[in-house]
Amino acid sequence: MIVKKADGNTEIRIVHRCYQDITGRQIFLHADGSYGYKDGSPVKDAAEFNLLPEAQRQIALSWWQRVGEKKSQVYYSQLAEQNKKLAGDFQETLAAQENNTRLDSVLYGRKAIVAGGKYGAIETPKSWMEHGFSHRPDWWGQARIINFANCQYVMQEQTTPEAPATTKDAASEKG
Repeated sequence: MIVKKADGNTEIRIVHRCYQDITGRQIFLHADGSYGYKDGSPVKDAAEFNLLPEAQRQIALSWWQRVGEKKSQVYYSQLAEQNKKLAGDFQETLAAQENNTRLDSVLYGRKAIVAGGKYGAIETPKSWMEHGFSHRPDWWGQARIINFANCQYVMQEQTTPEAPATTKDAASEKG
């Protein structure tokens, strides 16, 4: 069988048998006695042998116990290591430590500025998405109070499991 590789080149694979189920999944018995996929990579998990007829499944599971599981673990761990190196510095950090996650968790209460410079009641604290912004504003999580022509956004103190959130009213600070 001629197999086209990811880099565009072709490679000849000698296959003894091919097993396929109704969904199109395939397992190949290669000429070297190993079970794998069309590209020559080993089967990832023994559960994939369920698509084989019973007699062939017992032979495949015997191969898996003798050689296949170890071969699969080595192959896929090397592949994961190569992918990790290719990713370079673009490794994901834990979401709890990520700056964007911290900023997204900041809540602001909004209150209307009415005629005469008075403030309306403060709304329930919400995330930037709940306030109707299409993307997080640059000031979100950076400023404690933001005034616009018709409303004021007041940052809410972060809650901890022991302490409820508190709100300081900007009008009371003005005195």
